[in-house]
Amino acid sequence: ASAAAPDVAAPHLPSECRVVLILGATGAGKSRLLAALASQAGMTPPPPPRWARDEAVVSQFGDDPAAALRWLTAVGLNSVPLWCQPYHALSTGEACRAALARRLQTAHARGTPLVVDDLCQHVDTLAAACCAAALARHLRSEAGCTTRALLASSHASIAGWLQPDLVIFCEAGRPPRLVRNSAAGARPAPTHLTSSPRPPCCARAAAR
Repeated sequence: ASAAAPDVAAPHLPSECRVVLILGATGAGKSRLLAALASQAGMTPPPPPRWARDEAVVSQFGDDPAAALRWLTAVGLNSVPLWCQPYHALSTGEACRAALARRLQTAHARGTPLVVDDLCQHVDTLAAACCAAALARHLRSEAGCTTRALLASSHASIAGWLQPDLVIFCEAGRPPRLVRNSAAGARPAPTHLTSSPRPPCCARAAAR
């Protein structure tokens, strides 16, 4: 979904909720709510990062190779051959994760929230799990603990891997439903992929 003007009332987010995940089907209003929350935080979602066509992905994060690897691994891109490819040679899912790494780098450098719409939209279930789990590790680490994340996705399964502080459920025609995750920051369990279409933190919320 494309970002829209913040024409919806954004709920107040508790300051201790650093990682916020908006979940809902396409057309449920996730993008409008994300834009409203970003506006509430004093920012607008940044434009897509630009990539030099003939340069390796890993070389487009600045002059520090170690920092580039940190951002790429923070989104689950751990393959050296992928790092050495130009951006246009990546698959759609790989390109989305590389762009997410650049957004994460920019948010860290500017001290602004990481704002991402349609997180993991173009990747399969396994790649989405790897990306969400890697991002969760980074956001909870010492290096990433100062970064607040406002994320929106239609992949309910990633909630168990991301373990956000707050999940906001969007349904068309209904007000957003906020659910605090009692397992926020916990280590994700691999069974979230196979045992249920919804991970525990979402299944409990949906039952309320």
